[in-house]
Amino acid sequence: MNLRQRKYLLDDASQIGEVRRAISELARLMDYSALEIEGASIVVTEMATNLLKHTRSGGEILMRPVINGGQQEIELLGIDKGPGIACVEQAVQDGFSTAGSPGTGLGAIHRLSQVMDIYSQSQKGTIIQAKVLHRQQERLDQDKFDYGVVHLPKPGETECGDGWLLHQDYRGITVSVVDGLGHGAMAAEAAQQALAVAATMPEASPLATVQAMHEALRNSRGAAVAVASIDLERAIVTYCGVGNIIGRVVSAEKEWGCLSHEGIVGLNVRKWAENTYPWTEGARLVMASDGMRYPWDWNGYPGLQRHACSTQAAVLYRDYCRHTDDVTVVIVQQN
Repeated sequence: MNLRQRKYLLDDASQIGEVRRAISELARLMDYSALEIEGASIVVTEMATNLLKHTRSGGEILMRPVINGGQQEIELLGIDKGPGIACVEQAVQDGFSTAGSPGTGLGAIHRLSQVMDIYSQSQKGTIIQAKVLHRQQERLDQDKFDYGVVHLPKPGETECGDGWLLHQDYRGITVSVVDGLGHGAMAAEAAQQALAVAATMPEASPLATVQAMHEALRNSRGAAVAVASIDLERAIVTYCGVGNIIGRVVSAEKEWGCLSHEGIVGLNVRKWAENTYPWTEGARLVMASDGMRYPWDWNGYPGLQRHACSTQAAVLYRDYCRHTDDVTVVIVQQN
């Protein structure tokens, strides 16, 4: 089964059927029951309908299957640049409508999703995150970290030349982000080779992992790479980067830029080094490929840090994606 995130553009009512069929097929592949498939279909239909009903230009839905141990879920991100929702708490109640409709859209999403998060700003748009769990499972014991991802190929490509990997253990979490040189199949192959190395050495330092990636990629087209490890006991982030991966540690008081050195992993690296940054309460680790424009204006999104990491990643993607390259954004925050 393909676990990639997929994007569906919504600017016409005829596209609602496509996204509904897509989630039904994905849910069947994940062995959802008939009742669960119908519930997931209603969620995505209402999300798509809202995008078209309340915005002039529609929006997009990102769909991602998530398998975490024995738990399976489908995550949906509805993204628009519409007028925003004046009162989110009121809007998710059944019967509330600003468009003369029965007002069951957000209410239905809220009822049929096990997880829902909304971030909306007047005249800037709305992000809706919804997760539909398999077999109405109880949520697993809460992980130490929440994370969110947007990971998509360059428009027109079927394979994404970026890659990402997370490993969580008793010490904290390690995040790897890779951008294969160029785009398409060969870039994707280089990215997957690098991540395969990271998967075999989860307890290694970021520096050791990047150096091992360099050896493994010598016969590839190469990649930009960054590996960050959050150590909760020591309250630090250790970071090693080569190439143009963006890395930021963002707290309420300060933002640290994570240093990456020039070079291409697998081809030529001028300097090997890792650096440490403080990990304070409420901090976020944000890593992204150069499919994203930078810098980001966090001050333009009041309260965003209190929302799900997937919602945060979707906001950055909506407002800063170049749409001319593969794009990956990974955000990690301690629960």
